Amino acid sequence: MKKIAIGLVLLLAVSLIYYLTLGSTQIINEMKKHVEHELTVLSDNGFTIEERVINPKDEHFVIQMKDTDKITNYVQQQNIQASPKNIGELQDFKLAVNISYLPTASDAFAMEVYPLNLPKGAYSYIGSDDNGTIEILEKMIKEKVFVTHINVNKLLSGFNGYLKDVNETFTHDNNITTLTIQDFTFNGALKNQKISSANQELKLFSYHIKDLLELKLTNLKSHLQNPMNSGEQVLNHTLDTVSLTADNDEGFSLIIKDTNWLSKDHIKDTLLTNQSKFKISTINLDIEGKQQKYSNIQLDASLRNLDLNALERLQQFSSKELDDNETIAHMMPILKAFTKSNASFEISEMSIASIIDNNKSYNGFKLKASSQVNKEFEWDRLEEDPLMIANVFDAKVNLTLSNEIVHMLAEDPKAMLFMMMIQPIENNGSKTYDVEFVKGSLKINGTPLL
Repeated sequence: MKKIAIGLVLLLAVSLIYYLTLGSTQIINEMKKHVEHELTVLSDNGFTIEERVINPKDEHFVIQMKDTDKITNYVQQQNIQASPKNIGELQDFKLAVNISYLPTASDAFAMEVYPLNLPKGAYSYIGSDDNGTIEILEKMIKEKVFVTHINVNKLLSGFNGYLKDVNETFTHDNNITTLTIQDFTFNGALKNQKISSANQELKLFSYHIKDLLELKLTNLKSHLQNPMNSGEQVLNHTLDTVSLTADNDEGFSLIIKDTNWLSKDHIKDTLLTNQSKFKISTINLDIEGKQQKYSNIQLDASLRNLDLNALERLQQFSSKELDDNETIAHMMPILKAFTKSNASFEISEMSIASIIDNNKSYNGFKLKASSQVNKEFEWDRLEEDPLMIANVFDAKVNLTLSNEIVHMLAEDPKAMLFMMMIQPIENNGSKTYDVEFVKGSLKINGTPLL
């Protein structure tokens, strides 16, 4: 037994020596081959690789987004939803990457990633007149404020990482602004070298302009399932608090408590089906001492057979410098694509359970709605009357209001006149309006209006 034990110890020692020398070198070389392959793929798909420095156990390079058309095609091939417009705004964006091989006993490699410049779209989004914000962001990038660390395990089955905490104060136009990001961490699982699931947590985000306002988010948690799967994707967000508070004598605050958002996407042959559930526990609003509280807000909605190609064309469409007929001519193929796919939209419930307005309590409301394609729509009629475009879709809405809300609305003369013209349906102490817009005909509670 003693000889066996000594033999096992020697075998373990030899294995350890091999791993620390030849074994670890072989592993590093294999990983370098993998990195080389991935960088080659990126180079062939619109990215450029610059300033590469390779050392025995680490390397450095810069990735630049150069040919955004190629990048868009590549990203979409990875089953990541991105439009050419969004990718185009990242033109010339540069990211520096530092890779360390075998940084720990359990990790194959670690990466440090940080931006080197602002993307092209940032300048147009922020605005050329806002030189102060541009200067601040460029200064923060130069000082490597935004640094992300990522570790990938040796089995290449999982990853984890974090964004370096940010606590920066800067001055612009005599405004002192503080940006705080604390404990932003993430982790996930890999399958066939693709992300199969991911989680992220953010303890605190705060944007504070002294003597003006503060925006704050606390305890954001997210889970994403199958983010690179062309089939079904699931996204779930929870958020403890969102607050927007005036830091002056204006007397304004908005506090949103306990938010939950669940979204499921299913894509088949460029057709998107989505189901979403959105809940908020409370919304507290204070404007110059006038307080309102909304409780138990809920939205359940679904979207079926939305043509993503048509949606992308719609997002790129602009009616500037077009008259009504030209606008219709451009829009008609897009709308026909939506109708051909039989797209539909439904709100199964949108509701607020209760409202408190300056210490007065009200029951809330419920709304249900649906919209679908009018398959009998006569497209030729658009040339005669462009306003006929509104008849492409049929819609139905059911709105139930509590008596308290009806009485509150009746204080407005216009709302009072409408309720006198269109009598609501009594429904268990509430008032209900049924609205139908079908084939160009509008009815409210059965009464034709169009």
